[in-house]
Amino acid sequence: MKKFQSTLFLALTLLLLGYSAHAQDPNFHIYLCIGQSNMEGPARIEPQDTTVDSRLRLLAAVDCPELGRTKGNWYTAKPPLCRCNTRLSPADYFGRTLVANLPQNVKVGFVHVAVAGSKIEIFDKKDYKMYLDTSAKERPWMINMANQYGGNPYERLVEMARLAQKAGVIKGILLHQGESNTGDKGWPMKVKKIYDDLLTDLNLPANSLPLLAGELVNADQGGKCASMNPIIATLPQVIPQAIVVSSKGLPAVPDKLHFSSEGIRIFGKRYAAALLASQGKKIDIDESSIAPPAPVKVQEGLLQGSTENGLSVYKGIPFAAPPVGALRWKAPQPAAKWEGVKQATQFAPAPYQGGNPPSGKSEDCLYLNIWSPAKSANENLPVMVWIYGGGFSFGATSEPVTNGEKLAKKGVILVSIAYRVNQMGFLAHPELSAETPQKTSGNYGLLDMIAGLQWVQKNIKAFGGNPDKVTIFGESAGGIAVSMLCASPLAKGLFHGAISQSGGSFGPHRLTTYPGENMKLLALAEKQGLEFMQKAGATSLAELRALPADKLPSGFGNPGGWPIVDGYVIPDDQHVLYQKGKFNHTPVLIGYNSDEGASFMPPKTPKDYIESTTKRYGPFAEKLIKAYPVDENSVPKTARDLARDAAFGWQTWAWANLQSQKSKDKVYYYYLDQHPEYPAGSAKFGYGSPHAQDVAFVFGNLNPADQNRTSTDEALSETIMTYWTNFAKNGNPNGGNVPQWEAFSTKKPAVMYFQQKAFMGSVPSEDAMKVLDKYFEWRRTPEGKEWAK
Repeated sequence: MKKFQSTLFLALTLLLLGYSAHAQDPNFHIYLCIGQSNMEGPARIEPQDTTVDSRLRLLAAVDCPELGRTKGNWYTAKPPLCRCNTRLSPADYFGRTLVANLPQNVKVGFVHVAVAGSKIEIFDKKDYKMYLDTSAKERPWMINMANQYGGNPYERLVEMARLAQKAGVIKGILLHQGESNTGDKGWPMKVKKIYDDLLTDLNLPANSLPLLAGELVNADQGGKCASMNPIIATLPQVIPQAIVVSSKGLPAVPDKLHFSSEGIRIFGKRYAAALLASQGKKIDIDESSIAPPAPVKVQEGLLQGSTENGLSVYKGIPFAAPPVGALRWKAPQPAAKWEGVKQATQFAPAPYQGGNPPSGKSEDCLYLNIWSPAKSANENLPVMVWIYGGGFSFGATSEPVTNGEKLAKKGVILVSIAYRVNQMGFLAHPELSAETPQKTSGNYGLLDMIAGLQWVQKNIKAFGGNPDKVTIFGESAGGIAVSMLCASPLAKGLFHGAISQSGGSFGPHRLTTYPGENMKLLALAEKQGLEFMQKAGATSLAELRALPADKLPSGFGNPGGWPIVDGYVIPDDQHVLYQKGKFNHTPVLIGYNSDEGASFMPPKTPKDYIESTTKRYGPFAEKLIKAYPVDENSVPKTARDLARDAAFGWQTWAWANLQSQKSKDKVYYYYLDQHPEYPAGSAKFGYGSPHAQDVAFVFGNLNPADQNRTSTDEALSETIMTYWTNFAKNGNPNGGNVPQWEAFSTKKPAVMYFQQKAFMGSVPSEDAMKVLDKYFEWRRTPEGKEWAK
């Protein structure tokens, strides 16, 4: 009996040992991935990233029902690897490169735990909670991320790593972190503590695993935290197995903190190459997708751009001389020629303004940027020129939401031009008018746009563009500027199509301006320019020009912050010009968002609404309040729509009607109403699409963290981009797999709705709009002009 029991025990032991040996596959190589956002996955997942070898595996560290993943189970490592809504990580292409260079019987697996925005302290075994309770407390989104790991990312990493050890062998650690610790000279020792703790908790010998640490966005890409890279370079001094992976030349997105999709792909390959090199195996990786294009010759000299995700990109190209010193408040002058090759790889500063644009600000601001998919100069691609908004007081071409990559990949060349804003761009003054042959002043920002378009006409062919197929497009002030350029004789022949998003400038001029009645005449603007000079403490134009920009009067309420009817750039009331057929005849695509009025300090009470409407509209107030009714105890969307239509809706409707009557060129009218269905009783119940929501949809740069996203946003953005680029190619948005867009006419005022999907409808609030139209008609009568004084 004892012999039988001994035999049985031995058999069971061997069976268990055999099972264990089978479970822990020595050919299953596992890597732990930790860090902050660049490791988590900052980059857009594109179609090429979704095909994955089944030998590449992921152990889910969190539950992701929408991805069909359950924590603690193995899956094919299709991105996202980190959490449910993260994106492309360096680990993706690290793994792909390894499986491509290892024997077929070897699998590669990941345990991936990362937290965007976090300091390295979040992975400290003992001090993580103190970090979360103190310095991370001001970032609730980071707390939420940590909570997805049970509130302790380090413990979750160890838990999953121990589970992974039952299936394979841990072969290394991938780290990308440091942005939030920039300048911290103690960072290497903090990483060493985490490294040592991990090896101890996983029962691995000290210093037995390679630790691959990637540099932050490099200085050669304008990396905001590039000063941390020398500190990262010292990591091998404290961890003998550490390997630092270079980020040199890897393209970044405009925030200069995160790598682009192509940058992330190459970075992952570099991680793999560095690991294999440490094992004595040298591999060549293809980095041709980020190799810089050949220099391009423009009239001023040679330009060197960069390659970003398959596009040739040129940033910070001067299209005019710096408008500084004696050139402050003068029409833009030609840019100077240069010797040698000028680097065009960084955004130039935005125009001087309040706030802090991503690329900084300066009076020296007249630069443009180009995203080109062309592989040669003879491709003759259509060109789209973006004009930013910002109330003619703010704006920059470096804003991440207007990165031109997605539109350019649809077969157009995307150009974004800067122009002077606020008083630098629009101050009028009698002495300034006296300096010019036309005896006018004030519209310098518009003249900047025209100079940018002239530069495009002369040079865009060198980038593969067609100067005879240029479409201008802009939003808010940019959309208003588009309509002004359509009416300006100085812009004739510089563009061949126009897209205005929440724009139009068809209201009459007025002494006291309101949204939709923004224009002033030159004489009044000059008078207010005298007041500005007095307020600045200057007694002459020379003194005013000599004052530093930050010493000039600033803020809302100062004169000179909007274009004017100067008789030169803008010859007359734009409505009158269109009635006479005096405009640049091109096809137009125009529209606005459903709840623009919610974005401009709407009245809080019915009493406020009635009082403000009466003050602005005088004898028409009663009719307009009836057309745009208010509730007894609240200000609903019907009332907010008066502000929407006065500023944008009527401007678009009037433009569409005038052009369809006075031109053979077609009008395409749209209405964006894309939002979740907010529940009754919630703070947002009854709200629609706010001002500027359209910009992200047009550029395809939707914010993944937007709490108001819907499941149809990505598809709708794709549809909108297709319409916009079709229009640039053909003067018509139709073509391809999108619903037919019928042109607007006075007989059939058709409107394209963007509301979860694209479909045709009628003009929103048309009956109310007709009442508003009567007000604007009356404002142009002698009685209305007198009343407005």
